Amino acid sequence: MKFEEGQWVQGRTAEGELIQGWVESSDSLDRIVRVHVVNSDHVDILGKRVTVREAWLKALPANPYGGTEGVRDVIDLALSTRDRDWFLELTEQLGGSRRPAEREASSSAASCRHMKTLA
Repeated sequence: MKFEEGQWVQGRTAEGELIQGWVESSDSLDRIVRVHVVNSDHVDILGKRVTVREAWLKALPANPYGGTEGVRDVIDLALSTRDRDWFLELTEQLGGSRRPAEREASSSAASCRHMKTLA
């Protein structure tokens, strides 16, 4: 199975650690995948990159967080690992998950605050 860059996966490392994360790179000839770990039963590898055999991984759905609350939990993880790009991606995803009326209300509130500072 060929994994694409950015694809979410889960599996085990050679040391038997359970991992979840996204594919940073994939070598289809050697069937090796480099994964950025965002969840694991081994705390020391959180936020790190590990190399895993392709056969030890399976693809996850595009949003493995299970909705808005899951995204908020992972935002905390992004903050703790100081991964700015991931944090921005997650907050954008969270903003996109709100209903249009909520986004409009949020935008209006921000505009009102901005106008008050100009007055």
